[in-house]
Parts: sequence; C-alpha cells; structure tokens
Amino acid sequence: MAGNLRPHLRSHRLADIPAPRLPGDETAFKYTLWHQLDVVRTHLALLTDARKRGDVYGPFDFIPEITHRFAEGREGTVRPDRLLYYGVTEPGSSIVRLRAFVEVDRGTMGAERLASKLNAYARYWSTAPLPAGVRPGTTEAQGRGVPIWERRYARFPRLLFVLTGTGEMGFFNWVDQLQLHARDRHVAKMLRSVPAGAASLADLETDGYDGQVWWPLSDPNAEAMPWWKLTATGR
Repeated sequence: MAGNLRPHLRSHRLADIPAPRLPGDETAFKYTLWHQLDVVRTHLALLTDARKRGDVYGPFDFIPEITHRFAEGREGTVRPDRLLYYGVTEPGSSIVRLRAFVEVDRGTMGAERLASKLNAYARYWSTAPLPAGVRPGTTEAQGRGVPIWERRYARFPRLLFVLTGTGEMGFFNWVDQLQLHARDRHVAKMLRSVPAGAASLADLETDGYDGQVWWPLSDPNAEAMPWWKLTATGR
C-alpha cells in the first residue's frame, strides 16, 4: 500500500507533524489544564466511593454539560462543569436516581465570582417564557409560563460545588460566601426546592462522597453531610 502513495506522502513522518498551537495566554492554558485534572479527580473520587457502596454510577455518568441560555448576552448563560447521574442504593435494593450540576474550582475564580454563579442558576431556574401572544403582567399571564429547564429535566438538578487549592481557611471562607449568596431573595427561592452544597476535593478523596464533607448552602448552622442527603429548605 505504501508503494501506491505519492512520494511526498511516503516520506512524511509523524514527527514531522507540527504540534498543536497553545493558546496565546500560556498561563490561562495551564489553569485550564489543572482545572480539567481536578474535574477528573472529582469523578474518580465519586466512582471509587460508588463501587464501595454498590451504587449505580459508571465512567460515563459524569459528562460535560451544555451552556444553558436564559437571557440575552453573556450574563444570560450558565454552564456547569459536569452533569452528574447517580443511583443511590437504598435498603431493600431500591435505587434513588439523582442528578446534579457540578462546579469545580481551584481557587482561581474568586469567592465572590464563584458565589455569583448561584444567582445565574437562580435566574435559569426561574426563567419561564410566556406563550406567544400572552402579555406579561396580565391576568392571563399568571401561571402560564413554563420554566425553560423543564425542556431538559423532569426535576432541576442539585447544585454541587467542589473547591480545591484554597487551603482549609480559604475553603471555609468560600463556603461562607456561597451561604451568604444563598440568602439572596432569588437564590433562596430556588433553594426551597433545589438542594445545594459545597465540599473540598481533598475531603472527597479522603472520606468519599458519602462522608460528612458536604456543607449545605441554605443553612449555615447545619453540619456537613453526604451529598445525597442534602435537602431543599422547603420554605
């Protein structure tokens, strides 16, 4: 077969193929690379623990998620790092199917900016376009809008924030910021029906996903718990 190739192709070697060009900002590229590694570490911690517990979770149950648009402009979108599918095995062999949006940050985003993502999720959760021809603010419009997230999910996924690279004091500072934003009127309304929590990646790798490492965002006074025991406020 090689004899049928053109001379300039026969002499071509893999080593001659130029390496892919890196982004102009090599620092940003390194941050992106480390971030992806932390995402993989999060997945492996979950996978290891699921096998110990006998839960339903596989290599393809932690997948990249699409960008969700709820308004015009860059501020009108939110994109989780991963979408998590998980089946918790209950006594009697019953399985509780759970889904979660996962955000992984290694201390590069800033506590305030990371916490502002709660506002973006709250806006996505609450956006409910009206049917064509129905004017906002009218009696006809009341209760007519259907949340856009229902086009993809039967129930809005949980929100899980995984933090790393902050140190212990930095981690709890970030949790404080998330819990502070959780008191925002729009976020608090979402958290009435959407469980949310934050955990340190180091704790996940040490104690597993079912360890007492997830801090609820809606209740600053609550103790840490397994992520699948996080509950909405219901208020």
